[in-house]
Amino acid sequence: MTTKTYAVDFETYYDNELSVTVQGVVNYARHTQIYMVSIYGPGVEYVGDVEKAPWEEIAGCHWVSHNAGFDQAVFNAAKEKDQVQEGYEIFAPLVWDCTADLCSYLGIPRSLANAVKEVFGITLDKAMRGTAKGKHWPEDFTPEQQTKMAEYGLRDAKYCWQLWEDLSPQWLESERLISRITRQRAHQGVLVDRAELVKDIERLEEVKTSSLRNIPWYAETGVVRSTKKIAEYCLTSNIPVPVSTAEKSEEAEVWIEQYGNAHPIIGALRDYSKANRLQRIVEGMLDRIMPNGRMNFGLKYFGAHTGRWSGTDGLNMQNPNKEPKYGVDIRARIVSAPGKKFIIGDLAQIEPRCTAWLVNDCPMLKALRDGFGIYEAFAKGSGLWIGEAGTMKKTDKDLYALAKAQVLALGYGAGAAKFILMAKIYCDLDLSLDAAKEIVTGYRIRNWRVTNEWGRLEGDMRLSQRKGLPSHVITLPSGRELTYSRLEYKGEGKDGLKLPFKVLHAHPGRDKRHEVYWGGKLFENVVQATARDVLAYVILNLEGAGIPVLWSAHDEVICEVPQDFDTNCVKTIMTQTPPWLEGLVLDAEVIESQHYLK
Repeated sequence: MTTKTYAVDFETYYDNELSVTVQGVVNYARHTQIYMVSIYGPGVEYVGDVEKAPWEEIAGCHWVSHNAGFDQAVFNAAKEKDQVQEGYEIFAPLVWDCTADLCSYLGIPRSLANAVKEVFGITLDKAMRGTAKGKHWPEDFTPEQQTKMAEYGLRDAKYCWQLWEDLSPQWLESERLISRITRQRAHQGVLVDRAELVKDIERLEEVKTSSLRNIPWYAETGVVRSTKKIAEYCLTSNIPVPVSTAEKSEEAEVWIEQYGNAHPIIGALRDYSKANRLQRIVEGMLDRIMPNGRMNFGLKYFGAHTGRWSGTDGLNMQNPNKEPKYGVDIRARIVSAPGKKFIIGDLAQIEPRCTAWLVNDCPMLKALRDGFGIYEAFAKGSGLWIGEAGTMKKTDKDLYALAKAQVLALGYGAGAAKFILMAKIYCDLDLSLDAAKEIVTGYRIRNWRVTNEWGRLEGDMRLSQRKGLPSHVITLPSGRELTYSRLEYKGEGKDGLKLPFKVLHAHPGRDKRHEVYWGGKLFENVVQATARDVLAYVILNLEGAGIPVLWSAHDEVICEVPQDFDTNCVKTIMTQTPPWLEGLVLDAEVIESQHYLK
């Protein structure tokens, strides 16, 4: 990009009730006090009032911010509040990019302080921002604090600009575009059913009130959950104290089955906790509704080491409750605009399809090209089944379920014990330990291409460690890189437990704690990162075709289109194979709906 680049950084009021995590960035920006902006770039070094900033000097140029989603929303709010001079609307920045996204893409810590420490070896003092909490400008700041705040803001803008200058050549243009689209759609938001959300609050309050009646110590103490009170109640009632009250605890389920009818305390505690958690989600959705009825939300580009998106800003759009609870259906409250509909497209079995391509499993790839489903192709290629395409689930549902369990659970090195759990979760299969061991062994023998890839990936990382390299890099089919740093052998396992031997640890990128790595886990990273790149390719193609992708969730896109739009168009675009995965056979499950659903 040949145009001049300027870093823009705003300072705003915040407290416990008024913050991005409560109202979402757009509504927060609309309601808060915007009291300072710092601008740094060629010929411009400004910090001070928003109204006096030299906007005309940077108009039409390239802007960057560290967390551009925040600064863009604040700038737009400043225009609405007439803090930016009238008529500026025609001088929008040419492009606005995010250096936090840039750093995350490169495996550098996302926060500005940690990024500057990593890249420049300089420690930034971020205490000034913390001391500003709950303080209005300028009356709550001493003259010395005002000076320090100005220095703090301009310093951040300078380092943001420098990060862009030094690192941006490594950021692919396609990835920059994905970053911008993610911010744009999150700011535009999605329509929600406000009336039903308000009713949901009432429903959940009724559940909580009913639950409290069955918590005998609440009326006297005002305390809901107390391990001590549970124990006292059980001893007084001459019944065993439950080992756990956790939702997925088998011991708790046994306790409830034996004592729950006469003593509904555990069920009541669970209901109260779930209703309270769900109520916070509903309240968060209501707080984020903008004047046009749409709800702004956060979606973090490159939120995971593999490049996948993640939820942010206090409301996770990546994983809304799948099933209704207490009459509250979160997904049904997310609705299409009048005259529009949602097209929800899922890249079907994208991970096992990428697995087949990555290990060059020619028999499976051929079966997919011949029209067999992924689980049929696996069974056929493994010599477990012969039949016509599309018939396996109908003619041998047990074998189909077993093939599905193996495809979904065994590609990343799961052992027999874990396979038992995953087979139950994915396919509702009940397997003995002996049966699971036999299945796992058979899978690894027949799928030698996969196990060879585990060995290759692990061997390469171990070689990097032996050579003393500062990091280990895996290049993906798209050309993107996965970076692992600080490789070392430690005598502790993945749960921090001490081991009698040492295992390989590394940082995924440079921003995380040490994790244990082995071939299966590395392969999982590669497969999921490749699937993510396919999804990014899909999003760019859909947006390029004029189909807005409101947000993505794992391997799914949610598009909002006119009612008469041809749904098959989305499927056609989603099944276009990226040029860097030639030979991969993609499939997509596409549905249309007036509200969000799984």
